Amino acid sequence: MITLHTFGPMFGLPDPRPLVTKAEVLLKMSGVSYAAKIGSLSGAPKSKLPYIEDGGKKIGDSTFIRFHLEKTYHIDFDKHLFTGDKGIAWAIKFAGLMRRGLHLSSASCVRCSMRRFARTRSSTRISWPTANGCAKSFIPE
Repeated sequence: MITLHTFGPMFGLPDPRPLVTKAEVLLKMSGVSYAAKIGSLSGAPKSKLPYIEDGGKKIGDSTFIRFHLEKTYHIDFDKHLFTGDKGIAWAIKFAGLMRRGLHLSSASCVRCSMRRFARTRSSTRISWPTANGCAKSFIPE
């Protein structure tokens, strides 16, 4: 039996966190028997919830939980979708991940640019962009 480790019920919901809800819906859709249990971050993979324990293995992250269920229990959650629809679904998911990643990296680069501007306007430093998008400064000789 699979054990799903969650934060626990709050606000009249089984668990208010979307990723826990996603993991629980995946388990319900799979038809595999499971038990939900309030978990601890200390024993969790990546120190994050939700995660499942299945046969002594701990699997964290709701997407990895999905992959584990598909591989171990031979479940195809997308069997009702055409090939093109599967591609669109994964593209939308990937775009969401990229949007969050770009948002975080953009904020980081804005901070980096502000520091670079404050540093370069009063000195003779020269800046150029590096591979990660932030600027690297040096003092010409």
